[in-house]
Amino acid sequence: MRRQGLVLAATLYFGAISAAGAQESKVCFSGVCLGASMAEIPANIKWEPVNVWPKNARFRGPEYDILMASYLRADPPVLNQLKQYRDMMGNIAGLNAAVIGALQKVRGSCVRFTLEGSFYSDSHHLTAVTVKPYPSADGKTQTFRVSQIIRHYDDVVTQDQKSALQSTLEDQFGVRFGAARLLYDVPNAQNRTPNVDFGLGSPTTVFIGESVATRIGTENPDIYRALPGCTTQVKVD
Repeated sequence: MRRQGLVLAATLYFGAISAAGAQESKVCFSGVCLGASMAEIPANIKWEPVNVWPKNARFRGPEYDILMASYLRADPPVLNQLKQYRDMMGNIAGLNAAVIGALQKVRGSCVRFTLEGSFYSDSHHLTAVTVKPYPSADGKTQTFRVSQIIRHYDDVVTQDQKSALQSTLEDQFGVRFGAARLLYDVPNAQNRTPNVDFGLGSPTTVFIGESVATRIGTENPDIYRALPGCTTQVKVD
């Protein structure tokens, strides 16, 4: 989800995302933290509706019923739950409470992919969340985690408002933001300055995401095929 306008962005790096990543990074919006597992996402988030393809839609063939089973490794009841939230191509349409709950029971994916969802904060700021599977070093296990959070501050327009937002985020994240337009990895967010583009336009958008090094480490397709069971196909009723 992207909007037109200049961007206030910070890339915060905490190495390969681990089970403790969310607690270590302290980079959270409305309790949704960068690096959080699906079990760590607050259950009270009110997700915006996802665009689910109608069950009685025409031109739906049996291949749509087996598509998710071709790359997701999970027991049939879990896959049957997820297929209730398919898009027109047969993939998961997006994040909601039911999908997040089901992903906790998914062992992993044989391919690299992302899922997105959005919600409005208590202050009515649209917040987009991206999750994806993170393989272990040997690829034998995976965990779905939050890889990116984007929050839109449409009400932050003037430079004074941007400065106030900057101060608030610095206190919240425990970092000091710079003013460069290039993004760099920050090996230790507590001791280094993330590079931030505050821009001068409206709306203001705050982006937090995995580092380039972390992203590159999850882009090799072979690491996903190393997941046990990726040479077989699960039957979905």
